[in-house]
Amino acid sequence: MKQKNGLFSYQKILWIVPYMLFMSLEVLALGSEGEDMFSDVLWQNLFGRIVPGDMRTMIYTITCMGFLFLFCILLGNDICQFFDDISDVYFTRVADRRSWLVKRCGRLGVCAVIYSGAIVLIASMIILRDLAFTPVSDAVFTVLSLLALLSVLLVTVALIANWVSICFGTNVGLCVSVAILLILDVFAVLYFDNTVNMLFNPVCFNPQTLYSHRLMGMKIGINAAYMTLVLAAMCWHIDRMNLFKRSK
Repeated sequence: MKQKNGLFSYQKILWIVPYMLFMSLEVLALGSEGEDMFSDVLWQNLFGRIVPGDMRTMIYTITCMGFLFLFCILLGNDICQFFDDISDVYFTRVADRRSWLVKRCGRLGVCAVIYSGAIVLIASMIILRDLAFTPVSDAVFTVLSLLALLSVLLVTVALIANWVSICFGTNVGLCVSVAILLILDVFAVLYFDNTVNMLFNPVCFNPQTLYSHRLMGMKIGINAAYMTLVLAAMCWHIDRMNLFKRSK
């Protein structure tokens, strides 16, 4: 089993920089509307302008979710790489698998924060050049909310991809995680203005959450609960895995 250098994972997530620049070519060339608020323009550039119930906009939303798919590709094997043919040898040196997994999740969290920070920073720098006025409080709330929202979502998606990859292989793990995102995206478009969907669907990025600190806090909290549940279930499963049988 090859152990990846920790620095390598942090280097991989830098692929988000050329990705964001490529996806922002239209905004770079044409600019943004200077009369709109910073939060509205940033949200629209990241997640698109959705027409509720119009499935024709689904293709556009899938394109906007490219950063989620990219994170899965880059870190979808960050944990499952330790569960190969000689994983039993590696885990004989691990006293507590659950603590080990929590630490690996924390490492994923650091990667997710850096990754999300790069997304928000690049998008903000691109649109700020065209905005006539940007209230500081509005900008701070939007940036911090996006960092929290995206970081938690990225960790959750990466955990699911790694968990399925441990059981069925990396290719299956990536396909399952992408399929889950696509299914959630369908419901996000169909019920875009539904409050329940807005709060409980992690890929429903309705801008209404920006206008209410309460709604944004609830959405981040619910996403964090999803992440915690996935991590707890993954800890339970890995703690009970028969690695010796797996290595035969």
